[in-house]
Amino acid sequence: MAKQNLVSPTSQLLTDLIQRGQVFRASQSATDGHSSAHCQANKLSSASRQHIATGFAGLDHALGGGLALGKLHEFQRPADFYGDSQLVQAAVAYANSAPVFWLNPPAQPFVPGLQHAAEHYVLDQLSDEEIKWASSQIISNLGHGVVLLWHPQPDVQTVRSWQRAMQQAPEALVLVFSGLMPQEARAYHTRVRVRLHAATSASSSIAFDVLKRPGGWPVSLDAEKLAVHR
Repeated sequence: MAKQNLVSPTSQLLTDLIQRGQVFRASQSATDGHSSAHCQANKLSSASRQHIATGFAGLDHALGGGLALGKLHEFQRPADFYGDSQLVQAAVAYANSAPVFWLNPPAQPFVPGLQHAAEHYVLDQLSDEEIKWASSQIISNLGHGVVLLWHPQPDVQTVRSWQRAMQQAPEALVLVFSGLMPQEARAYHTRVRVRLHAATSASSSIAFDVLKRPGGWPVSLDAEKLAVHR
């Protein structure tokens, strides 16, 4: 897919974002022990799957195998970096050589430290209106790829715009990292609340409340250990 189809180059909003330095692009080579042919084969294999494992066994089981492709997934956290890192790593692994879009991440991603070859586009310091427009444009034109989106409290209209965009992205993986949100129904495929269970100097255990999932009632899951990223 031509890069110009990802977002409209004639958009005044995109032009303003570029001029203000809010769009950052980085890339990795595919030479870290993998040939480009091998990466392409992995990409095709990944795209043929219906779910992507999160790295949390209990959560994957509750969600019927993991995160469904072409669907909208919300992770509510009491603060940044509560499970974000492992979920992001799982998403980037799915992307392989497809693009990864980071919208308003809480910290600048360290691209050389990420596994798998991919182009990374970072859009930060976006207003609510900017992130609503940019994310909908990116998702609806993405095809195979990943969108990682941080928004403290997206409103109902914004979530609906993402859900409509997802209808044109059957192989995309989209994760929304929000703050703690009300429980009213919204247009997410899954809604998961992250709970900090216990912490030591070396590790933390986090637990999940699955607020919404396909084919099942809400459920609270036991804690799983996770290394702390500082």
